[in-house]
Amino acid sequence: MMASALLKAFAGKIFWEILSRRYSVDQDTVCLVLPEDDAAWNQCAWDYLPYYVHRKVAKRVLVLEAYQAGNYQKTAGLKCDVYTCRLPDVVLRLLMQYYMVYRFTDNIAFLYLDWPQDNMSARILAQGNVARKELICLGFYHLREVPHGPDCA
Repeated sequence: MMASALLKAFAGKIFWEILSRRYSVDQDTVCLVLPEDDAAWNQCAWDYLPYYVHRKVAKRVLVLEAYQAGNYQKTAGLKCDVYTCRLPDVVLRLLMQYYMVYRFTDNIAFLYLDWPQDNMSARILAQGNVARKELICLGFYHLREVPHGPDCA
């Protein structure tokens, strides 16, 4: 079990090195991982992305999406370079495995709703006490407050 997790983390490291070289990822780059096929979730993540970029003082954004991410508006009003890359879900999970073993950057947000196993985001949303924008801004982007912006429930 442990060896399998380490092998997956090593594979994630290789993918991260390829992506970081291809897109010139450095300390001025924010990376957003959108693995879900929920278009409303992904749209809300894009809508509040400028606030995350501002908090991280980033000059570039790399968005890694799952192939099944669906279609949504990618107009976040960002004043920096934005690169998007669609990858298989297995690659996104390998990146997360690597991040769970070694926190290789502070400028990355994985917006999984129900993975890894202890992630309760989907359950929290289903209860209806927390809105998408609150979960994204406070839980994933670690902003100090939910900015006034688009209403994505």
